[in-house]
Amino acid sequence: MTKRCECGAEMEITIRTLYFNKNVEIKHVPTYTCPVCSLNQVMDQVKSKLIETIKKLESSEKKKTVKFDEVSEFTQLMMMVYQEQEFSSNGTMLQEEVQQLLEQYLLEETKEEYWEKQIHKKIERYVQ
Repeated sequence: MTKRCECGAEMEITIRTLYFNKNVEIKHVPTYTCPVCSLNQVMDQVKSKLIETIKKLESSEKKKTVKFDEVSEFTQLMMMVYQEQEFSSNGTMLQEEVQQLLEQYLLEETKEEYWEKQIHKKIERYVQ
């Protein structure tokens, strides 16, 4: 899951906080970030869910904070991988399995029910 930046460098996947209209803060949004020119792009896999979330919140005059991983299953998986990389020395196996599932999801988006069952089976092994 890599992407080439407009400047030619390889972009890295990062988890960022996005701000919208001074009153909306959306935490844990997966983005591509260029280490050379600092360009940030929201991952295509979450754009529609992000737009939907913003539309729900933009009419609010009160300041709101949303954790995007609580709204997007794809982002939940990304956060699991991200947290395993940062906090666990044994995260390689889980990271590889989740990475494979994410790639499978991207290739077979129409089989979402099958994909979700596979994810739940694999995650249950680590939670128990």
